[in-house]
Amino acid sequence: MKLTLAKPEHAQEISRFYTSIHDQSFSHPELFNPRTITQLLTDGELAMVIATTGERIIGCGLGFVQLWNYTLEIGALSVDDVPDRGQVGKALFEALRRLGTKHYGMVLFRARSEAAFKRSRNVGAVCWGYWPKPGSRDLGEAELIMGMVPQ
Repeated sequence: MKLTLAKPEHAQEISRFYTSIHDQSFSHPELFNPRTITQLLTDGELAMVIATTGERIIGCGLGFVQLWNYTLEIGALSVDDVPDRGQVGKALFEALRRLGTKHYGMVLFRARSEAAFKRSRNVGAVCWGYWPKPGSRDLGEAELIMGMVPQ
């Protein structure tokens, strides 16, 4: 497996990858459109790490760049149905974590479950607070914001 920081010229293959493994319920349908991917990568609004074997993309990790506060929010990690799928996801997460701390100073992500919280703590993340579900005042529906800074 090879990890690569996505560039605009990867947009067509990235679009094919997302289209092949997700349906319209995917939370980032803009990634089905190669033009949109090209624009997001060109404008620096999106950082993406792609995992490949040979010429085939087997995984993509999204990083949402927030230049106003020099952070990178790790978003969805998508991995095809391949052997060692969990290892691909971990590699994508680690690549985005390193990219974020090196280039932006801080990395944050949402821990949506207790298991995700525990895994986050194992990689050195600390809890920064809660991200409320839009329109809800129920703390039980909130997600934890986990973060890391360079060491």
